[in-house]
Amino acid sequence: MVDFAHVEDEKIRSVLAHWLDVRGDRLCPSRTDLDPLNMRAALEIVFILDFEAESRRLRYRLSGEKVNDVYGVSLAGRYLDEILGAEAYEKSWSRNELLIKVPYIRYNIGYIYGQRREIWLGQRLLLPLVTNGRSVDGILGVVVFTGRAVDTSFETEHYTRTETNLWTGEHVKETLRFYGEPPILS
Repeated sequence: MVDFAHVEDEKIRSVLAHWLDVRGDRLCPSRTDLDPLNMRAALEIVFILDFEAESRRLRYRLSGEKVNDVYGVSLAGRYLDEILGAEAYEKSWSRNELLIKVPYIRYNIGYIYGQRREIWLGQRLLLPLVTNGRSVDGILGVVVFTGRAVDTSFETEHYTRTETNLWTGEHVKETLRFYGEPPILS
C-alpha cells in the first residue's frame, strides 16, 4: 500500500481515501465508481475534468462552489484552455499530459493558481479516472484555498509538488523557488 501521509488537509485526504477505496485493485477507478455521498464534506472544493484525446483538451464536467468562486463563474462545461488562455494552457499541458499518460497522482502545496494574475495559495490533489479500464479520460480534483496574495512580485519556496506513480507507487517530491512574476503552473 502506498503511503500518503504527505497529504495534509482532512477534506483532501477524505477524497483520496474514497478514490483509493473505489479503485480497489485496479490502476484507476472510473468516474461512475465515485459516490458523492462519500465525498459530501468536500463537494464544494471538488472538480472533474474530462479529457478529450482527439483535441487534447480538458473540459470541466463539474466544479464545486468554492472552485467557481475563485474564477467568478461556473466552470462546468468550460474548457481549461479557454479559462487559462492558449499560452498558459500549453505551458501547463506537459504536466497534465504526464498525469494522463503515466498515470500518476499529483499533490501540490503552496502556489496553486495564478493564471489570471491572482495568486491563490492552498493545496490541490489531482487523481486520474478511467472509463474503459485502460486509458485515463478524466481527472478528479480537489482544492483547498488558504488565501490569496495581493503582491505579484514575490519570492517563495513554499510550493511543493509530489507525484505518485500508480504503477510503481514511487513518490517524487519537488520544491520550487520563484522570484518576481508568478509562473504559470499546472
